[in-house]
Amino acid sequence: MLSSWGYVSLICLLLVASWFDFRSRKIPNQLIVLGILIGILVNALGNTPGRFSFGLYGFILGFGLMLIPHLFGWLGAGDVKLFAVVGLFLGPDNTLNAAIYTAMCGGVLALLYIANIKVTKIRGNGVISHSNKTSLPYGVAIFGGTLMALLFSVGKI
Repeated sequence: MLSSWGYVSLICLLLVASWFDFRSRKIPNQLIVLGILIGILVNALGNTPGRFSFGLYGFILGFGLMLIPHLFGWLGAGDVKLFAVVGLFLGPDNTLNAAIYTAMCGGVLALLYIANIKVTKIRGNGVISHSNKTSLPYGVAIFGGTLMALLFSVGKI
């Protein structure tokens, strides 16, 4: 079971990563390294036997799940690394749940961005470019999906 420090650490980490991703479409590597260190510490100090290997399996699964869309050019490397950190905290079962909820949140986020682009074109408020500002800050979807996984699995982690 993930400790309360683990929950708080993961949520704070994802909140900061979402903010960076929303503002600059980049997730700093320093934040990823900090998340890995905290995740290892939380798992090592956990009171459940085998928690460390549990986190390692989640890390590998989280990385693998997001690597596939990255190879198609759909996600950035920061998103892949961030979700691997999520897996480190959650373990394999809840990482899979978080991936499903993250995909749903990503779909909603994509619809909102498409609607925003359409409204901007209709109003004529400027030229829509294909710059980074029209890319999706998928860290926000990862945050939302992980929160949903945490809320729906209370007592199971």
